[in-house]
Amino acid sequence: MKKVLAILLALIVLTGVVFADEPAAPIGTTTLHLNTTIGSTTIISIVDADGASKTSLGFGPDNLSLGAVLRFVSNSVNGYKVTLSGPALKTAQGEGDATTTIGYTVTPGSGTYEGVESVYGGAYSSDGTEVDFVVYETLTGALRTTNLPFTVALDEDDYADAAEGTYIATLTFNLLTQ
Repeated sequence: MKKVLAILLALIVLTGVVFADEPAAPIGTTTLHLNTTIGSTTIISIVDADGASKTSLGFGPDNLSLGAVLRFVSNSVNGYKVTLSGPALKTAQGEGDATTTIGYTVTPGSGTYEGVESVYGGAYSSDGTEVDFVVYETLTGALRTTNLPFTVALDEDDYADAAEGTYIATLTFNLLTQ
């Protein structure tokens, strides 16, 4: 009886295999190629520690050193750098009066980022010469946001010797692809 059941089961399986539908052979073929292009993304801004936009730093006798955060976004696969330039703070006391200046130093802190090897250009002095403030050479090839704290410290001797008046200067940070 076991042999009969085994033979009957084998016949049922073989019947299903023999009479099963075969997949239809294609009568034509076509292909669809997919592609996309990702453009360059570069955004640069200065923010405070809470992420709010920062457009100026106000110094005084009790705060000759202030900080901010340089935030930049880039998807450059070749790396990028941030250059910095700016003159000393200055004021003119009146027509014909000599211009008085107050020097400063800008020092980068530690940035937060992933997959990036950075080279810091070091502190920047207010001599007006553009410097590579920070350079990012090795990248992961993805869009990334970097938050780089920095400090601006006024020259204490220049500040102590300055004539009365309002002193101004503009720092320029440029984000460049390598």
